[in-house]
Amino acid sequence: MKKFLICFLMIIGSYFNNLIAFTADTLRLYYDIDQSSLNSKQLQQIDAFVKLHQPKEIKALDIIAFADFLADTAYNFHLSQHRADNVKKYLASKLDSKIIIRSTGKGELPPELINQPLGFPENRRVEIIMQFQSKMSIKSVETIEKPEPVELAKAKEGDLIVLKNFNFQPGRHFLTPASQPELEVLLNSLAENPDIHIEIQGHICCEFTGKDGLDQDTYTNDLSLNRANYIYTYLIRNGISSERLSYKGYGSTKPLIYPEKTLADQDKNRRVEIVIVKK
Repeated sequence: MKKFLICFLMIIGSYFNNLIAFTADTLRLYYDIDQSSLNSKQLQQIDAFVKLHQPKEIKALDIIAFADFLADTAYNFHLSQHRADNVKKYLASKLDSKIIIRSTGKGELPPELINQPLGFPENRRVEIIMQFQSKMSIKSVETIEKPEPVELAKAKEGDLIVLKNFNFQPGRHFLTPASQPELEVLLNSLAENPDIHIEIQGHICCEFTGKDGLDQDTYTNDLSLNRANYIYTYLIRNGISSERLSYKGYGSTKPLIYPEKTLADQDKNRRVEIVIVKK
């Protein structure tokens, strides 16, 4: 059966040179108090975002808008919807009419800071989530890259281990499918080295103010922390003692690539790293 599967995959690979894959990317726009119109800076950000992904590859866009806690709930809901609709109108004027554009106002997000007379600027934003298709080359079975063993046994206290192919889905705290095998490699390496204690450090891309990002699964502004916690929880559930583990979110304070010019640059910053705390 195994030989049959390998032969089948090799035959498929010989007939198709490319595989269409669907992925997503996110742009965040931030607003002044009580503003819903797009300013010149925001228009430039949208234009650059669209240019980065060739229009012929864009399949759909979801526009999700928020407001902070100033004013009442009903007003904040309408304000967020106006923000979403204005972005949708502009994108519709720039893109092919066949591209699906959905806009949703979510209203106010709860305040992270108490007694802030000017509100919380991080919550006055619009998320443009672009779904697009890209081509990935199919490799033969013999040349598919396998995760390399994590060299925990050779590491020293304080060493930082950057895991290959350890990347997350845009705007989410879940790993990409290609990164799942790497997670198992980390688990096995920790099981084989029971004296090692580590800190799991989460990071995000596409933001260089030092702040954390919005987690689209929880709608909280702690995406890097949630990414680290995802790895932490997985390891505990699979037998690694919590006494050996800690985790922390670093937001956008430690990018590997700056500035990000390509999707590959964003993938490298959208990551989790491991630090040896005790050995």
